[in-house]
Amino acid sequence: MQEERKKLFDTAVALYKTGLSVIPVTQDKKPLVKFKDIRPDFKTVTNIIRASRDCMIAVKTEDFFVIDVDTDKGTSHANGFEEFNKIPTELLPATLSQTTASGGKQYFYLKRNDIQLNKMLNIGAGIDIKAQRNNFVVIAPSIRHGRPYRWDNHNPITTAPKELIKYLNQKSSKSKKGSNYVNNWQPIGGKTYTGRTLEELLTSSQQGRRNLDMTSFVGKILRHGVDPYMAYELVQIKNEHNAPPLDDGELNTIFNSILKTELERRAVNG
Repeated sequence: MQEERKKLFDTAVALYKTGLSVIPVTQDKKPLVKFKDIRPDFKTVTNIIRASRDCMIAVKTEDFFVIDVDTDKGTSHANGFEEFNKIPTELLPATLSQTTASGGKQYFYLKRNDIQLNKMLNIGAGIDIKAQRNNFVVIAPSIRHGRPYRWDNHNPITTAPKELIKYLNQKSSKSKKGSNYVNNWQPIGGKTYTGRTLEELLTSSQQGRRNLDMTSFVGKILRHGVDPYMAYELVQIKNEHNAPPLDDGELNTIFNSILKTELERRAVNG
């Protein structure tokens, strides 16, 4: 076994022993074993790697997800770094990353139990999120068409900040890709007041406008008779779409202040 193949084999064995689902794949990234909803058999995986001269290894994204940033030389033929660089740096703590065979980057983050990633994540051309349990990602030291995957560092995989998950979910919901029926939608007669308010509920505020926008939103829904308990739940939903969200103390101060003002207004007006 050549040195490169031995290194690949040893890596597969080590990863399998940690509990990861290791998948041998072809140069076209086609799986060589069954893997959906199961963990591939260790003996089958290692036998394939031994027998193959050019297979690569991949791991399933079961407990982690990957931000996959492509270059215009990759399969998407788009420069994903333009979109990736829009992600606020404070949302991207240092973590394990690798350089792909095409020169792209992949950043590994552990999933969270308190917030889930959307099932269909598409946040821009040249950037993909591999997160579902039956997704997989090719890893170093695989070699594809003569070009290697290389680890950038030896960092542990960091747990994704909650704000990063919210940001990715929000970006994916605004993606222009998808159904033509959605992209061609035009409201008849313009948006209603209710429609504008519902859109405002799910619209992120820029960091310098979060307090102002939240104050306006709280006042609007309270003036239109929304029950305070339900209003507070709506406020929390809106805050989750901010990147980063207001902290609980600040959010409570805004809500209680506007609620007090609304109660005083009603008392004066009878």
